[in-house]
Amino acid sequence: MSRERLWLGAAAVVLIGVDLGNRVLASNDEARFPLLAQDILTRGAWLFPQLNGAPYLHKPVLVAWLIALVSLPAGHVTQFTAALPLALAALVTAFVIHALGRELFGGSAGLLAGLVALTTQGFVTFSRTPVPDMVMGACISGSLWMLVRMTRGAPRAWIGFYGLAGLAFWTKGTAGLMPLVIALAWTLVSARPDKWRALRLPRGALVLAAIVAPWWIGGLLVDAPAMRGVVVSDQLFWYLPRMPTPSALALPVAHALGIVLPWTVIGPAALVGAVRAARSSDPAREGVTFALVWAGVTLALVAISHEQRFRYYLPLVPPVALLLGWWLARAIAARRSAGRVFGVGWALSALALLTAYHVEMRQQNADYDYPRLSATLQEALGDPEPVATWEIHHLPLAFYLGRPVRPIGDEADLQRAAAAPPHGVVIVRDATLAKMREREGLIVLRRERFAGRDISIVSRRM
Repeated sequence: MSRERLWLGAAAVVLIGVDLGNRVLASNDEARFPLLAQDILTRGAWLFPQLNGAPYLHKPVLVAWLIALVSLPAGHVTQFTAALPLALAALVTAFVIHALGRELFGGSAGLLAGLVALTTQGFVTFSRTPVPDMVMGACISGSLWMLVRMTRGAPRAWIGFYGLAGLAFWTKGTAGLMPLVIALAWTLVSARPDKWRALRLPRGALVLAAIVAPWWIGGLLVDAPAMRGVVVSDQLFWYLPRMPTPSALALPVAHALGIVLPWTVIGPAALVGAVRAARSSDPAREGVTFALVWAGVTLALVAISHEQRFRYYLPLVPPVALLLGWWLARAIAARRSAGRVFGVGWALSALALLTAYHVEMRQQNADYDYPRLSATLQEALGDPEPVATWEIHHLPLAFYLGRPVRPIGDEADLQRAAAAPPHGVVIVRDATLAKMREREGLIVLRRERFAGRDISIVSRRM
């Protein structure tokens, strides 16, 4: 292993390993795939595991498989094993960025790009959070690395390009097919017939179809109406463009800048330099153009989609890191003192990000103490079943309680859930309980403080 890879690996172990597995799963998104993984371990249903007793069809389940695999030795999913595949995906992504930087720009650009990626807010946050975005980002980055290699004559790289794009699909569905759009855009911008030939579209389409088809076919066999609904609502309408309102224009900019913090400080200078290089006869022109197209297409696809979440912008980190790595390598080559400035800035950025993450994690763990809430339920009520929640995330509670928890949304649902045999209980905010029109027959078994609000555990007097 080269010295560069050793440096990058050492930095990655520290930046990804600190506080790994210490974060409480505090939202439905964070608990969903760990619960699916636990169902895989319990029932062995690898293709379509169940969530709260129903087959999960909304997204492919590659992340659940990975969590289940690393949880096999323990026999159950823990906070640590839930986060471990995401940490490994972040490590892989950092090395892919390093390899791409060396392939495109040579010299130290690859190492600098990898170090930049590791010290972005996106990497520090989502390398520890069990949502699919980091694994999808690793697959997309690997796929586009293979794209660069196949356009440079690597004979089997096309298999890697389409194969990894297919794996990206298995993380989040149609969003994982982003490499195809980026490849087409880059080929159009390049205006070179040899790049069209290098794509090997007919054979590639067959490889891709063979990888993604099992999920569609399996879902139709399990529950055809539900699968058709998923295709329409979750895989198509979810990504449709939004109306151009002020917030719709401002939010993508804020997310894009935030995901690569703190490197947004030098981002404008690097962007100006990259645009100039792409328009000139600079030796790095092709590589810079590729990174610009990658970043531009990614930003456009995510920014126009109907649903906006901060983590959706994580795939923007690799191309931005490549551009910054290229720009920093040139700056350091031109002035040696720039290398020392980068080293100090990088170390301070790493320390600041890890400290901020640790402080935020401790606050979240205190506010959303689902382990304590589940222990309270078991200690106070023995074996409560069934359990329901109103205006409180139900999947994290299901994860720590080790049993299904049903979400409810109105008074009638609450009355039914509280009366469900043998020991039905509902967790509800006190403010919501106070507004109920019909509370007769409900008894408050216990009051707690949760997420900064007073909550009650209620049941129905039998």
